[in-house]
Amino acid sequence: MSSSSSRKSRMKSVSNVMYTNAVYFPNYMIYKGDTPGQLNYGCISLVYYAFANIAADGAIFLSDEWADAGVPCDGVQGGLGSLMHLKQKHPHLQVVLSVGGGATAESFPIVAASPVMRDNFARSALGLVEASGLDGVDSAAPHATRAQGADFLALLAAVRIHLTEDRYLLTAALPAGKAVLQNVDLKRAADYLDFVNLMAYDFFGPWTHKCGHQAQLYSTAKDETSGSSGVQYLISHGFPAKKILLGISLYGRSFLNTSGPGHKFKGSGGEDGAFEYRELPRRGAKEQVDKRVVAAQCVGGDGGFVSYDNPDTVKVKAGFCRQKGLGGIFYWTAPADAKDSFRVAYQLWSRTPVAATAPQTLGASTDPIGSAGAVWDTGQLGLPRQRGCYHSSHYSVRSMDGTAVVGSAALDAGKSHSVPSVHKCGSRLKLTTVLETADYDPINHLNALFAQPSSVQAIARVSDTLRTHNDGLSASITALETAQAYGPDSSLERMQSAQAELASLFRRIESVRSRALQTERDITTMTADIKRLDGTKRNLTLSMTALKRLQMLTTAYEQLQGLARTRQYRECAGLLQAVLQLMRHFNSYRSIEQIAVLSRGVSELQRELLEQVCEDFEMAFAKGEVGLRRPVLVEACLVMDALGDTARSRLVTWYVNTELREYRQVFRGNDEAGSLDNIGRRYAWFKRMLKTHEEEHAAIFPAHWRVNEMLAMAFCDGTREDFKGILERSMRRTDGAKLDVNLLLSCLQETMDFEHGLEKRFASELPRASIDTLSSADERTQSFHGSISVAFEPYLSLWVDAQDRQLAALIPKYRNQSLIAEDEEFSPQAVIPSAIELFHFYKTTLSQCAKLSTGDRLLDLAKTLARYLDEYANQVLDGFLKKGGHHGPSIQDTIIVLNTADFWHINTEQLEENIKKRIDPELASKVDLSSQSDNFMRVAMSAVLSLVNKVKIDCEGAWREMKNTNWSKMESVSDHSSYVGELLKHINEKVAEILPLVVKHQYARAFCDNLVEQIATAYIETVVLCRPVSEVAAEQMLLDKYVLTKDFEKLLSHQNPPSSSSPDPNAKAPAPPAGFVKRVNQAMGRIDPLLKTLQVRPSPPEGLVQAYLIHVGDRSDTNFKKVLELKGVRKADQSHLMELFAIHRDGASGRDKLVQNSPLLTPLMAGGGAGGVAAGALGGAGFVGAAAAGGAQA
Repeated sequence: MSSSSSRKSRMKSVSNVMYTNAVYFPNYMIYKGDTPGQLNYGCISLVYYAFANIAADGAIFLSDEWADAGVPCDGVQGGLGSLMHLKQKHPHLQVVLSVGGGATAESFPIVAASPVMRDNFARSALGLVEASGLDGVDSAAPHATRAQGADFLALLAAVRIHLTEDRYLLTAALPAGKAVLQNVDLKRAADYLDFVNLMAYDFFGPWTHKCGHQAQLYSTAKDETSGSSGVQYLISHGFPAKKILLGISLYGRSFLNTSGPGHKFKGSGGEDGAFEYRELPRRGAKEQVDKRVVAAQCVGGDGGFVSYDNPDTVKVKAGFCRQKGLGGIFYWTAPADAKDSFRVAYQLWSRTPVAATAPQTLGASTDPIGSAGAVWDTGQLGLPRQRGCYHSSHYSVRSMDGTAVVGSAALDAGKSHSVPSVHKCGSRLKLTTVLETADYDPINHLNALFAQPSSVQAIARVSDTLRTHNDGLSASITALETAQAYGPDSSLERMQSAQAELASLFRRIESVRSRALQTERDITTMTADIKRLDGTKRNLTLSMTALKRLQMLTTAYEQLQGLARTRQYRECAGLLQAVLQLMRHFNSYRSIEQIAVLSRGVSELQRELLEQVCEDFEMAFAKGEVGLRRPVLVEACLVMDALGDTARSRLVTWYVNTELREYRQVFRGNDEAGSLDNIGRRYAWFKRMLKTHEEEHAAIFPAHWRVNEMLAMAFCDGTREDFKGILERSMRRTDGAKLDVNLLLSCLQETMDFEHGLEKRFASELPRASIDTLSSADERTQSFHGSISVAFEPYLSLWVDAQDRQLAALIPKYRNQSLIAEDEEFSPQAVIPSAIELFHFYKTTLSQCAKLSTGDRLLDLAKTLARYLDEYANQVLDGFLKKGGHHGPSIQDTIIVLNTADFWHINTEQLEENIKKRIDPELASKVDLSSQSDNFMRVAMSAVLSLVNKVKIDCEGAWREMKNTNWSKMESVSDHSSYVGELLKHINEKVAEILPLVVKHQYARAFCDNLVEQIATAYIETVVLCRPVSEVAAEQMLLDKYVLTKDFEKLLSHQNPPSSSSPDPNAKAPAPPAGFVKRVNQAMGRIDPLLKTLQVRPSPPEGLVQAYLIHVGDRSDTNFKKVLELKGVRKADQSHLMELFAIHRDGASGRDKLVQNSPLLTPLMAGGGAGGVAAGALGGAGFVGAAAAGGAQA
């Protein structure tokens, strides 16, 4: 029988066993005198031999060849040799090689992340397993991040390709904590794995801040990890329960100087904080089991508090496995178990049924175990104290059909053992304890009581026991109630005493409240007379004050009448203020007739004073006696101040209208004097009038009235309305004499100068009080800017239109100009002269417009300038790039266009910022030149692509050489193909010619990025044209790709080549930017999936199908068929491969991770021509823009 068939036979025989009992045997235990032959294989079905190591290239090798295959062990050489010898003696035994451990913590993630190393790992695993006669491989790798979890799945998939599931086991050891499990797609992992070894231990140890049970099955805190929480997480995330092996630790964790779980500790005992189980319990320590969490412990001795598993806890965990339907149990490590006939392990193999709830199934008797909250000593239950965890005297292996497969220790000794029973007193004690638990479940209890058919005979005894227990509880409750109610110092007596004391307290409170009310009444009576006297005094004082004020008011009123008749205005002003202030005190007494008459008299006197002062001003100005009457008029203004804002506004309005009457008559809008040609005469007239006012009239009015400013505002308001009418009539003229733009700008400029002069003159006199010439007396802050010129703004569109026409004439001129002036030579920094000229035109025009208007007209001008920026980019710059036909413009011309586009890209952004600073704030958001800036960046990228195209045209010969190579007959792989050298020669020569001329690094980076992208795409396209491609040819192409990649990483060095006069010719060139190297490898890495698929032989066919699904990863029948044609697979063989492809593609493991069509192969397979390469590369504007934008940071 062959090795493969015998292995299949053993696996088939073992598959009938209900559960797996596995152990780990580390090779270093051989140096401690432990050998595989010392284990009891009557109860062991699977041995994990640990650990194999990983080489730098991903290959697996034995970590200790002397221990594994050299040292004398069990009559053979090496631990691995001993296990192979034991496999012959025990046909059911399987041996799996465990790879990983602490020595590979850093290398394992690196290997799993690399496709090449994963393949080396899988191939070497197959070789090592076949050479040694092993049954499979176990992975013990860390998965600290989601990325490492994804790499782990990829590694499993690679291994499964070589270690097929019909011949080999593939398992993995994972910790029980959610922090690691959440990084692995467990549902997908189940497709590859036969078992997951759940390491349900090391929850607490020297690395934690507090003491705890290191291998607890259940946890008392919600956020604590336990064996059951790890199992539940696996099952809830789609991992089958039958593939889970629950881990048991055959060692204990030590915590010194602690009060127990949940408390801090200081120090640890044993070797690295642990004792092997064969060393436990420690001398002088007492062993106990905490049933709440299912964990053994011993306290005392040199170990302090030690947490571990013993036979009792393993029994419960075995029951938990059966309850959850798990695959079995594994132990770390087998040699650490006790050496006597009673071991810790093998508890899964019990024939005794278990209850539904695992924590209540520690024992093997028919009685239930005690309270789940108690800590118990195994010796108190009547059970024989067992020393080990591997097996006990009443356990044996059970097969699926109920027959014994492997004997227990009893079978090994040639004896049979019955299940030990517990005597009645112990049973009653435990029954009472179980019924008192808070989470008592009667169904589980009954399952435990009647777990065997023979136990049904005890129904009557159990029923009597329960009834007796119930009657006893009822009697106890009645006795307690009676003692509580009627005994000495009973609650009834205490309640009656408390009620009497409360009644006495309420009587005292009522007495105090009555006395307080009486005291309040006495105080109110005593203070009533005092309050009346205070009220009388207050009323008397108010009456005397009111009479005194009334006397003052009448006296002042009579005096004011006399002063008004004699026009003694200075005295009137002071006395009028006093009368008005006194009158406000009597507003509430106007219902009294005498007060009402006096109030009407005061109001009439105010009106008379107002009319009298206005009459005096009118007479003085009418008769030209202002100078003679100036003292009287000055004092009259004081009266107007006292009369209030309304009186002051009336006088100032009259004065302003009087002064501007001549202006309105002379400069009527329909006269010649009122035309725009005579705008200067208007401003000259006002300046003369203002000078006359300041010399003759300004001294009359108080300074805070700001009469001169009111004159200016009224003049500006009137002039603005005149100009609006003039401009409207000019636009409506039908004789063809439209408004002259130059005259409009001249008038506007003169108006703005006038406004600026007014603003400068009055700006220092803030705050300003403005009096509306109509009726308003509101105070407001005025600004003269725009007070007249706003009338011109709607007509500035004529000027904007003129700028539009001028720019329209410039664009054709620029299109026909040469890129370099005749008297200049080419420079890498050169810019087209028309760009400089256009920039100065924009700068001058915007500056001029901002002086005339910062409103809608400036916004219109900005939009016009933006439109012609687009015209310049699309017609002028794009036009230069289109010259030269297929080869395009010369390199120097392309560089100048690139520099010009970059010049405008930068200045367009600055132009937008400057306009936003000058335009009105509410319009700033409407200024947007981002699309123009983007357009110039597009032109710059087009120039970069034009340079790339020149390199591409130069490489056409090399591509032809590659296509003409006979790839189907290639027999061996060389350093690199001949076309590679030709291709690199053309690329480097052309890049060395172009890059020194590209000044900015961002465009040099964009050029190199885009060049590499196009070369990669062209390479794939040419591979498609090279059909058929043999496996050796695909390997040669991969090597060629690697050579190209390494050379492309140095492309950027051509931008700043080392000078021939460098002082150190041996100096190394600077390393290329890491970002660029990554970009090159990403671009060229797109070639790998196709070549790696072509590298796989079509036989066996499953290998080619799996390689396509792994590397290409799409569901397209068309693409797969194209790959078959590319490999040269015969038509007759393609149908079978297509059927296999459909089966694997639609399988459970492939549905979720395959795309419909590969973004790489679909366009190539559909097009099949080199033209598709150029189109695809040139269409990647988004990529180019991103490269340019990010080039400076790379």
